[in-house]
Amino acid sequence: MSFPLAKLITSGVLGLNTSGLALYFGLQLFEGASTSPLFDSSSSSNLVSEGKALKKFIDGEKLIIEKINAEISKFIETLKALTTEKTQEYSKIREFFEKVSSTEQELKTFYDSNREILEEIGKLGKYEHDVSAKKLEAEESAKRLEFLKESLKKVSGVMHGWGVSVQELICALENAAENNCRSKANSWFSSNSSGSTSNLTGGGRRQFKSRNRLRSSQKTATRFQRRVRARASKTQKRVLN
Repeated sequence: MSFPLAKLITSGVLGLNTSGLALYFGLQLFEGASTSPLFDSSSSSNLVSEGKALKKFIDGEKLIIEKINAEISKFIETLKALTTEKTQEYSKIREFFEKVSSTEQELKTFYDSNREILEEIGKLGKYEHDVSAKKLEAEESAKRLEFLKESLKKVSGVMHGWGVSVQELICALENAAENNCRSKANSWFSSNSSGSTSNLTGGGRRQFKSRNRLRSSQKTATRFQRRVRARASKTQKRVLN
């Protein structure tokens, strides 16, 4: 590209100089041989000087053109390097944005997956809370049931002692000769019966009133014992359910 330009400039300069010389020599020939610079020593020396100056000018122009061509070559190489670097940078930037897009998609997928996991963890936490609450409720119910059992046991013990004592007194009042009053009293508590005993025999009016009061106490104890057992049974069923 630079070589034709230099050649064109050189040809133009040479063409102008040649045309100038031809015009100059032609005019001198028309004026006559006496005035022609070809036969004038001073004119010949001037022509030689002008030729040297022209040659020097042409050589200088050649050097300038060579420098210009060298700079143009450097510019072209620099432009090529910049174009290559620009292409590489564009490729790197495009690759970077592709990675960013891919990473963004991966992050979105990761977030969606974690959101489902967090929801599952929340459900598991609620389930664990419910299980723990039910466990605590069951433990509390078991403690209440155990307390009711112990209370019923104590009440039954008191009622047993009361019933046995009353039955022993009734047995002693009805028949002082019998020795198995305690066994009868125990059988009364076991059967939880409130039925009448054998017919009253002897002992007078005061003894009859005492036996009636004892029998009334016996019936009261029996009813109380039954109510306690019924209430305990209902409470136990409610706790277990």
